[in-house]
Amino acid sequence: GPAWEIAEDAGDDYLGQMESEHRVRKGGKWLWEQIGKRPNHYWDCEAMQVAAAVMLKLVGRESVSEPHGDDAEVDVSAGT
Repeated sequence: GPAWEIAEDAGDDYLGQMESEHRVRKGGKWLWEQIGKRPNHYWDCEAMQVAAAVMLKLVGRESVSEPHGDDAEVDVSAGT
């Protein structure tokens, strides 16, 4: 399926913003929380791109019809 990758030439500003939030459990729920006052604009943009891809069913459970690649099950008895 689709993969999220970071470009080899990503700058320190981008990388720092991608490390600007962390997932915490509060009141029995998982939430994303900003770390200190780090800027997080690139993080927000990446999150919005994922949300759009999910809404368009490009990623997520609805996008998978048949397992393939490393997730595929192989029937070794076929043809015997």
